[in-house]
Amino acid sequence: MDIYIDASVNQIKKIGSGVIKILFNGEKIIENHLYENTKSSTICEIKTLYHALQYIKLNNLLNVNINIYTDCQNAINLVKNRMIKQNITNSPHYELYKMTFELYDLIKPNLIKIKGHQKLNDDKYFEFKEIDKLARKLVRRYTPLN
Repeated sequence: MDIYIDASVNQIKKIGSGVIKILFNGEKIIENHLYENTKSSTICEIKTLYHALQYIKLNNLLNVNINIYTDCQNAINLVKNRMIKQNITNSPHYELYKMTFELYDLIKPNLIKIKGHQKLNDDKYFEFKEIDKLARKLVRRYTPLN
């Protein structure tokens, strides 16, 4: 199973988006998520990773070889190496980190860094480019209700 995740943020509007593309058994599934009150692209990436891991768990795909592709090295470092602030429990994102770590430890996917915003003729990059464009499009089109 190959999963591609990407996020985008508009710091002025304080809105982010996350897109997940799941390729499994010849099927393609795309999920979109909007995140309000955020200026951090890394937090949006981690939220999107969390949603991807949730999808795996909810669909009982725990015994499948899973590759998750992202262009966010910070998200990979955070999850793989637990490289975060020393006062993680004081972080406003502590619960998100904790839930993501728990799912990652349960599922044990391969997290793979992919270069974003490149002009490559690589199949993996081609799959990633689609969600990169979708994530940016979602943020551009978002209009707050208030």
